Amino acid sequence: MSQCLPLTKGNDWLTFPASWATIAGGSKYGRFLGFVTGWINFYGWMFDLAALVQIAANISVNMYVVYHPEDYVFEAWHVYVAYLL
Repeated sequence: MSQCLPLTKGNDWLTFPASWATIAGGSKYGRFLGFVTGWINFYGWMFDLAALVQIAANISVNMYVVYHPEDYVFEAWHVYVAYLL
């Protein structure tokens, strides 16, 4: 029954991953599964945020390239500076 819980709960599984993993794990593995799932969720949010900022930096630099093609030489560190800003 606990194996079918993620399939039946739909978006609730994504919204409350640590609590559902704790429930699905039962009394033996529940706390450990909840802990691991919570940390995976945390790092997922952190890496997602970093990826979104990296995409914004790439788009910003490439928009500058589109509007200034004659006097601009693209280098990778330009994206890094835009990432830091």
